[in-house]
Amino acid sequence: MSVNNPALTDTMRRINALLKTGSYRPAHDQLETIVAAHPKFVEALRLLAGTKQALGDTAAAELLLRRALNLDPAWTPTLATLGELLLTDGRGTEAEPLLQ
Repeated sequence: MSVNNPALTDTMRRINALLKTGSYRPAHDQLETIVAAHPKFVEALRLLAGTKQALGDTAAAELLLRRALNLDPAWTPTLATLGELLLTDGRGTEAEPLLQ
């Protein structure tokens, strides 16, 4: 899904600013709302997964990343993020094809 909605674009900019400052909980809460309204918004799924990982819920993060990959298997940021999550989890064999 591409973002053609000015209000959504502004919200994503604010979320990115929160993420840059390490404000994961407020970013998470806003991303939950966006994903509920736009369940096929791959970048929102990826960022929500990142906030879940930062908040300690790696299982939920992995599920969200796999959901995003099902929607767009070629989206490089999601491939890299899932690969990094798997590497961190000690699952290098699973991570390797995603990171190549």
